[in-house]
Amino acid sequence: MNRTIRLSLWALGIFVLFSGLSPAQESFINNSFKLRFEAAGIVSLQKTRDADAVEYIQPGETLGHIVARYKMLDNPKQELLTRKLASGLTVKQGAEGGGSQHLIVYNGAGWYDYFADLEFTERFRLEGDSLYWTLHLRNLTHKPIELGDFVLPLSFRDASGSDAAKGKTENPPLVKRGEVRGPGFYLTWSRPDGKGPVLVMTPLIKCPLFEPAQTERNFRPVEPEYQDAAGLYLHSAWAAAGLPKAGEGRHTSWKLTPKFTPGDELTYGFKFRWANNEADVKRVLAEEGIK
Repeated sequence: MNRTIRLSLWALGIFVLFSGLSPAQESFINNSFKLRFEAAGIVSLQKTRDADAVEYIQPGETLGHIVARYKMLDNPKQELLTRKLASGLTVKQGAEGGGSQHLIVYNGAGWYDYFADLEFTERFRLEGDSLYWTLHLRNLTHKPIELGDFVLPLSFRDASGSDAAKGKTENPPLVKRGEVRGPGFYLTWSRPDGKGPVLVMTPLIKCPLFEPAQTERNFRPVEPEYQDAAGLYLHSAWAAAGLPKAGEGRHTSWKLTPKFTPGDELTYGFKFRWANNEADVKRVLAEEGIK
């Protein structure tokens, strides 16, 4: 994909800006989460004060990468692969309004964005006992863009990407459970021995208050469509033909209108919390409005 790629400042507040090589790792810790970040997202996720110090992120992987396949009018399809774009500039922030956060903008709009088309912004933020992950797409052109596939590679240490799946057994993979499709979506990751805590991932029903009005105006509740080794599909219209059992679910695309018109942006979000054990997952789901 031939285009100018850059990360730019997008949000209110005071930021520390790093350029050139990826910045050193940064850690956020509160009473619930112990996180370590690199430029592209989370490289370590643990429960605070976990006596066993169980790691939930696959070694060498990063939670935060996406795959977006899109096209403008009848032009050829393109891919936004953040895994290939994570070595540029990044904007990082330690805290704002009581919450620690990490903000990344790919292909950001600016004075020199002539070749930019689809901007992607994501934010990881700690608020109380929860970790929020918001994702924002913005059409920077004066022509409509069709988003055919939007995939989140979930880099957790479960059997789909674990050391055990690669023939290593020193660290048994986490057990992943949940409901993938529709508004009742949720996923959990627990230890093989059944011992708590359990990491619970749910969709955001409403846009968090810390997001700017620009993001909130374009917020949609997440209804994932499919999941396989490539990741979690929020849109899967183009990929559907090659997906096993694709006919069992819905497979949609999304059209982003030209910039400065209603519908030129799209916002999704997820929330992570801890359940004490498997039985306690029901309580967390009920509190998050998942039936």
